[in-house]
Amino acid sequence: MGQVDLDRIQPAYQAAIHTKWKTLKTKHDGALKAKKIDFNKGLGRLLDKRLPLYKTVRDWKAGTSVSAVAASFKSIGTNAKEIETVMKAYKLKIVGLGNPAEKELREALDDILSDVVKVDNDYIKAE
Repeated sequence: MGQVDLDRIQPAYQAAIHTKWKTLKTKHDGALKAKKIDFNKGLGRLLDKRLPLYKTVRDWKAGTSVSAVAASFKSIGTNAKEIETVMKAYKLKIVGLGNPAEKELREALDDILSDVVKVDNDYIKAE
């Protein structure tokens, strides 16, 4: 197991990532509908799955079984790979959408990739 950035696994931080994505989708709903772009791969669902996984990691500090934490690390790594796959598909969908929607959505996806996937890939080694 690798080192974990404890600030990034707090529920408020993880929830803020999901909220930011939902807000931008709503803000650019007209442009997305005009181009018939539907983000139906479930990024929100995948982001929501992270909260209980990270709870196990946080609880370990309070004495939870090491085997439960190891299983959560593996699940977090798997979740990160799923998110990365979905995000690649989303980034392809927004090409040609036009600014400011394309720029803002691309930046948000890049931020999510950095905040979610990169952190997990850097610090949590799924076996």
